[in-house]
Amino acid sequence: MIPGRMARPVKVVLTSISLLGAALALGACGTQRISVPRAETAAYNGAVLFSQRCAGCHSLDQAGTHGSAANARTREVIQGPNFNVRCERPITRVLYAIENGGFSGAYMPQNIVLGHQARAVARFVAEYAGRKAASQPGTTPCVKQPFGALPAPGSASAPPAATTSTTPPPAATPTATPNSSGAGKPAAKQARPNARKRGAAGRKRGAAAGKRGAAAGKRGAAGRKRGAAGRKRGAAAGKRGAAARKRGAAARTKRGAAASYK
Repeated sequence: MIPGRMARPVKVVLTSISLLGAALALGACGTQRISVPRAETAAYNGAVLFSQRCAGCHSLDQAGTHGSAANARTREVIQGPNFNVRCERPITRVLYAIENGGFSGAYMPQNIVLGHQARAVARFVAEYAGRKAASQPGTTPCVKQPFGALPAPGSASAPPAATTSTTPPPAATPTATPNSSGAGKPAAKQARPNARKRGAAGRKRGAAAGKRGAAAGKRGAAGRKRGAAGRKRGAAAGKRGAAARKRGAAARTKRGAAASYK
C-alpha cells in the first residue's frame, strides 16, 4: 500500500506515463501500417496522405486503409473502390479523379488534396493499386500496364479514356465499294466467274445424282420383273399341283370302284 503522503506524487507520475504512452501510440497510428519504403519519397508521402485523407472510403494495404466495403450487399454509398484489386493506371487517371471528385463527382469531394500532395497521392495509387487483382485470361496485369506521366504543374489533367482495354481491336477488313469511277468492278468481275464455276459444279453434282437415281430405278424395275416372273412360275406350279391332285383323286376313285365290284 502507498502511504498517504506519497499517494499523490505517485499518481501524478503514473498518469503522466499513461498519457505519454497514449500520445506516442496516437502519433504513430497514422504511419505504423504503411509498407511503402521511405526511400521512395514521393510514393511514401503519398501513402501517408492517402491514409490521412482517403482511409474512410478506400482500401489499399500499402497505406493500411480498409475503407471499402467487404461485402457488396452491405456496402454504403460513400464506400469507394477497393484499390487492392482495382487497377488505376495511367497516373493521369488518378490525378483526374482527385481533381474532379472521382469519375461521377457524386460523393468524393473534389481536390481532397492539392498541388504536390495530389501528385504524390496519384503516384502512390498508380504504383500500388491492383496488385491483388485476380488474373483473368486476355487481360494485362496492372503492374505491366503503362504507368504514364503527370502533366506539368499547373496544367489541367485530361479526362481518362472511355475504355481501358489492353487488347487492340481487330483490324478492319477493307472492302471494295463500287462508285461512279468504277472502283470495285474488278472484284465484281472476279465474282462472276466464281459464281459460274460453282453453278457448273452444282449442275454436275445434280446430273450425277440423277444418274444414280435412274440406275436405282432400273434396278427396281428389273427386280419387279423378276418378282412377276417368280409369281408366274409360282402360279404355274400351283396349277400343276392342282392337276396332280385331281389325277390322284381320280385314280383313288377308280381303284375304290374296282375293289367294290369284285
